[in-house]
Amino acid sequence: MGNKFKILRGRYILTILMLYTILVTILSLIKLNDTLSVPSFQNMDKIAHFCFYFGMSFISAMLVSLRTPRKYRVLNFALIVILTSLYGFCIELIQEHVGRQYDVFDMVANSSGSVLGVGAYLFLEYLWLARKRRKGSL
Repeated sequence: MGNKFKILRGRYILTILMLYTILVTILSLIKLNDTLSVPSFQNMDKIAHFCFYFGMSFISAMLVSLRTPRKYRVLNFALIVILTSLYGFCIELIQEHVGRQYDVFDMVANSSGSVLGVGAYLFLEYLWLARKRRKGSL
């Protein structure tokens, strides 16, 4: 029963990740100022980029931790950072062709969000495991 639950949970996380990635792609490629009135302040787009890729890598890390043997986890977490950063780089290149601007600092925000998203997941997982050990359930 436990393994079946783990597979189901993995499918839900994968679905959430796919929907989240579609949302990030759409929001990255449309001109929000033309579409809706969004309050803005200096560097707000950098914060948005950071948050988008933080979330994407955090959700990816959740999926990897469910589906990956322990010995491959470090490699897979590194791949999450590389692939989400590469995805952000590709989106930045595509933006020039849809009427938006390419910005190196957006890529820095994307990569920072990816690194800290995986880091936050690992930190929360560590806290959760430490709590379980204290309770004696591990």
